[in-house]
Amino acid sequence: MAKIKIAIISDTHDDINSRWEETQRVKAWFVQDIKDRQVNAALHCGDFGPLVPIRQFKPIERLAVAHFGKAITDHCPFTGVKGNHDVFMDLAIFNELATKFPLRIMETPDVQVVTANNGQKFAVAGMPWPVKGELIARLDALCGCEQGQKRGECKACENAGLSPDQKEQITADLMRNVFLGLGARLRALDMPSVFIMHAMVREARVSTGQPIAPGQDFEIGQDYLGLVGADFTALGHVHLGEGNEWTWNGASIAYVGSPRRTNFGERETKSYILLEIET
Repeated sequence: MAKIKIAIISDTHDDINSRWEETQRVKAWFVQDIKDRQVNAALHCGDFGPLVPIRQFKPIERLAVAHFGKAITDHCPFTGVKGNHDVFMDLAIFNELATKFPLRIMETPDVQVVTANNGQKFAVAGMPWPVKGELIARLDALCGCEQGQKRGECKACENAGLSPDQKEQITADLMRNVFLGLGARLRALDMPSVFIMHAMVREARVSTGQPIAPGQDFEIGQDYLGLVGADFTALGHVHLGEGNEWTWNGASIAYVGSPRRTNFGERETKSYILLEIET
């Protein structure tokens, strides 16, 4: 059988105010390492952007991400997803780069068929960082305010007067449907598949030094990840890779971790994932 060798990296965090030279050195090492190992495709699980959440790229940071993408795609295709530190639509420009192999960063849930540099094909389902507040805001916008009623007083809308707990359940159901939809598209393709997502998984452990603010956005359970049904699920957001590995219905789930230390207290060995799939 033919094989596809896939390198998966995450949380590269180009930030001019955080160990800039080290970041560029580590990324250059990654590019050289995947060439030396004759990797066939590369994936990124989100957080290309600065360590300060939701700050747009400065020009030098945007240029560094572009150089990284170009260096990888000189060797193999490169596919990624948006992280919680990435501003919406701030990554779209990288999809316009002229590259030898395709470069695609998904800012909305999607499925891509990737042709590796050895001609083999596999499917990538991508899920960017889900923002609960956006879904709740859309629910609130449906409650008749455009008709002049105060929020929650519209009798014509099923979302009128919903309690916070009810809104929480509705948004969870909407998220579940997204996972089911990605899974249906993967099954229709009937080829080896990888699911990449930037997410906080409920069972995950974090590095001692990594700050995590609970309750701000969705916490995903392994059961939701299992709905996609990919052969392998790779996760970004938690910088600790080692020990954050699970199996769901026979398929592996793992956090990639960050390729460098981004916070004090991250004493663990840093790495990326090298995945080998038989076609």
